[in-house]
Amino acid sequence: MDTDWQGWHARLGPLRGCLWDPPGASTKRMARLLATEARRWREEQLATERILICACTILYRAPDVTGSKDIAKTVERRMDQWEKGDFEQLVQEAERNNALLATRPVGKDDANEATLRQFRRLVDKDKVLESKDPAQSDPDPSCFLDRPLRLLTQVEITPNHIERAARATKGGAGPVGGESSVWKQLLLKGGAASAELRSVLAAMASTSLTRTCPGSGCRPCAHRPADEGPQAWFADVSAKVGGLQPVREWWDELQRRGPLRGYHPNAKKTKLVVRAGCKERAREVFGDTDVEIVSGARYMGGFVGTAEGKRAYAAERVQEWQRCVNRMADAAAKYPQAAHTALTTSLQAEWDFFMRVMPEDAFFRAN
Repeated sequence: MDTDWQGWHARLGPLRGCLWDPPGASTKRMARLLATEARRWREEQLATERILICACTILYRAPDVTGSKDIAKTVERRMDQWEKGDFEQLVQEAERNNALLATRPVGKDDANEATLRQFRRLVDKDKVLESKDPAQSDPDPSCFLDRPLRLLTQVEITPNHIERAARATKGGAGPVGGESSVWKQLLLKGGAASAELRSVLAAMASTSLTRTCPGSGCRPCAHRPADEGPQAWFADVSAKVGGLQPVREWWDELQRRGPLRGYHPNAKKTKLVVRAGCKERAREVFGDTDVEIVSGARYMGGFVGTAEGKRAYAAERVQEWQRCVNRMADAAAKYPQAAHTALTTSLQAEWDFFMRVMPEDAFFRAN
C-alpha cells in the first residue's frame, strides 16, 4: 500500500501547487483531518506521504470554482471523499485542475509565466538536469568506519515550537505548494482543532528526529586524513591550495576516492588558478587532464586571481546590481512592499556578502 502513496505523491509533485486557503467554515475540520493523519502515521506506521497528499488534493485550486461558498462546498466534498478512501479520484481531480490552470491564456501581466512553464516541463523531462546527475550507486565499504553510530540526542518538539514557527512562516513554495497563509490558517485559526494539529505535529517531529535507524543500516563515514593539507569544501564545491605537484596529487586522489563516495569530479568544470609565469609548468603537471589553467576565476561569490581580474569581475557584478535595482524600482511603483522585501532580504544580502569576500579597492574602483 505504501507504494500507492509514493506513486500518488510522485504524480502530485510536478503540479503547479496552487492551493486555496482553507475556507473559514472548513478550517477546523481540515485541521482535525490532518491531525488524524499525523496521529495514524505515529501509531500505525502509515506512509508519511498521506499528510501532504491530504492537504494537496483537498485544497487544490479549481480554476472554475471562485465564489467563497462554492470553494467551501468543494472542500467539504473532497474531505468526504478522503474519509471514504477515494484517494485515486482526488489525485485525478488535482491533475485535471492542474491541466486547466496550465492552459490559462497568458496576458500582459503573466508574460514570464509561459517561460517558467516551459522550464518546468524541461525539468520534468530531465532535459535540464540529466547531464548533471550521475547514475545512483551503492557506497564503497571503505567509506565507512567499522563502529556503531553515537546515540542520538533526545529532541523534544513542543506545540509552542510549532506555533512560533507557524507565526514566523512567510512566502510560498511550502509543502505541496501551499502558501504560508494556508498553513497559518490551519495551525493558528482553527481554535481547538488547530491546537490539536500543533500538538500532533510536534509529536510527529519529535518522533522523526529521535527514531532509531533499523538494523545496522547506518554507519559513520570515514574522515579524510588530517595531513592532506589546506582544503575547502562547500556542498559539492571543493578547492585545494598548494604547490602544483601537491595539488596534482590531491586531484588524482580526489578522482580515485570521490566516486566511491558519490562525488564525481568534473575536470572540464575545474579551474587551476596559477600565478604569472607558472602556466608552462602547470601545463606540464596537468597536461594530461581536462583541467583549465587560468590566471583567475570566480569562486564562492568572489574572485581568485589577479588584481585586474578582480576589478573586471567587480565591474560586471556592479552592472548586474544596477540592472536589478532598476527592475526593483519599476516594481516598487506598483508593489512597494514586495520590492522592499526583495531588496532587503535578497539583493542587499547578496551584496553584503560580495563586499566581504572582495577587496575594497577592486569594488570601489569598479564604481
